[in-house]
Amino acid sequence: MILGDSVAHGAGDESGRGIAGNLDGELDARGVAHAPAVNAAVNGSRTWDVFARLRTQTVRAVVASADVIVLSIGGNDLFGDRPSQLVSTLAPRLASMIVRSRIAVLVKTLHAMNGRAR
Repeated sequence: MILGDSVAHGAGDESGRGIAGNLDGELDARGVAHAPAVNAAVNGSRTWDVFARLRTQTVRAVVASADVIVLSIGGNDLFGDRPSQLVSTLAPRLASMIVRSRIAVLVKTLHAMNGRAR
């Protein structure tokens, strides 16, 4: 399962496959049996958007059954709008620390929802 922002969703990937499609292709090429990756990433997402998605029944069910969870998030928290850009420019360590702490909570939340997933 893929969670996160535009990078996770596949924006900018000229092949149009994104992380999910590339992961499926790589596993196929290596002969690894797998279910197709579920891409629950959304362009423009920030950490709080992922938290909101984790409250939906559909995403919770996918997280609970996932063997692997790929999370790509944080860029929009740092640079997604003018206030974020200003804080990231004037106090980069503070901005980074805040975003890293949100990501750490996200990872802990994912582990709590599915402790066996990588």
